Amino acid sequence: MKAPILVALLLSLSTLQLKAEEEVAIILRNEAESHYNELEFLNRELRVLQGRFEMLDSKLEEMSGSELQQMKSSLGALQIQMTTIRTQIAAIPTQDDQVAFMKKNKQGAAPASAPTPVSDDDCCGSNCRCDKPEPKCYLEKEASCTRWGISLGGDWLYWQAKQAGMQYATTYKALPGVMSNAHTEVLNFEMDSGWRVFGKVDIPYDGWDFFVAYTQISPSAHSSVSGVLYPYLMCQNDSFTSDTFVNQAKARWGIELKAVDFEIGHEFLLCKSFMLRPFFGGKGAWIDQDAHINYIGTPTSPSNQYNISIGSDFGGGGLRMGFDSVWKWAAGFSLFSDAAASLLWGSYDLDQTQVLLGIPEVQWSDHLHGMAPVVEAKLGVSWDWDSFCGKYHIGLDAALEMQYWWQQNIYERFTSGNTSTPTVLSTKQVYDLGFVGLTLGGRFGF
Repeated sequence: MKAPILVALLLSLSTLQLKAEEEVAIILRNEAESHYNELEFLNRELRVLQGRFEMLDSKLEEMSGSELQQMKSSLGALQIQMTTIRTQIAAIPTQDDQVAFMKKNKQGAAPASAPTPVSDDDCCGSNCRCDKPEPKCYLEKEASCTRWGISLGGDWLYWQAKQAGMQYATTYKALPGVMSNAHTEVLNFEMDSGWRVFGKVDIPYDGWDFFVAYTQISPSAHSSVSGVLYPYLMCQNDSFTSDTFVNQAKARWGIELKAVDFEIGHEFLLCKSFMLRPFFGGKGAWIDQDAHINYIGTPTSPSNQYNISIGSDFGGGGLRMGFDSVWKWAAGFSLFSDAAASLLWGSYDLDQTQVLLGIPEVQWSDHLHGMAPVVEAKLGVSWDWDSFCGKYHIGLDAALEMQYWWQQNIYERFTSGNTSTPTVLSTKQVYDLGFVGLTLGGRFGF
């Protein structure tokens, strides 16, 4: 009979111990939140008083007589208020003190005073403290531990370009005067590699930062086709005759994108696991496009070659704005999403040359100005690791990124009116450019 009673007593003691530990944890958490909020309020009050003190002290040299005496009295009163607040801050217990006191006295009351005060140096100086309670939800970044910071990083881009208006030939079944079973041949870009480098400077004032990035990628597309072909880009008669068609077509299209982004951002900690960073700034971009198309052979002249070169270069700059967001998970992992929109004003340098058997048949150029909107979006997962209380930072991320550029593929498509009219007609082709793909990056901060 004694054994069951002993087991029951041990179980009761274990249950009581677990309940006591839970109550201690709840008390510690409530006390920590209360003390942290009180500390935040006092630190803010102290910063406001220090700012007023420095402002008044800078005006002492400009005053004399009764004004000087009144100013000195005001400064003395401010010093007394700051001393009182520092005393109140020193009396707020730290979390370590609460834990030690609870273990020693086995009750929920916190100690009346702490041996060391909480100050900016406790967070960022040599006496590093990483055990302060998590902040509650509020619409400003924690400012008590902000300092100058620099982050440098780079991204590997594995993107595919998407662009309309890249058709160069039409295959069809040869029937007199008609095009039957026609199919348009279009250039398509494959996945290509690019790169991006960036830097960020955090300033010790209310969560503001400066960010700059440079992006470069140069995709290219190649294609060829043989058979009975209609040369889509060749300047010729609109009517279907024996020399309207060619036997072979080869095409190559290249794009080079260079972009510079500059941002001024501000971080808002909406709650302890979600951060929002709206930003504004500028964007500059240079997009050079070059296409080369070769049409070879006609039914009556199998050796004829018709070469076409098309150039469409854009350069411009404008305003940029957007936001970054981070949802923190566990073990350093986070889900992040970025979005931005830009409106660029720039110039287009357009040119085209068509040569038949070494003789130029079309030599054309134009210079235009216009607006080019841009939208960008990114969604991915990141992993971050801080060392020495956040003095050094390492981050890795992987994301799906998309960009859309309006009015980037511009060229003239030349045709003649009919067989009896030598006047050359043309229609301006205007198409958009897009990028989509994988972005892998890393960064280091200090």
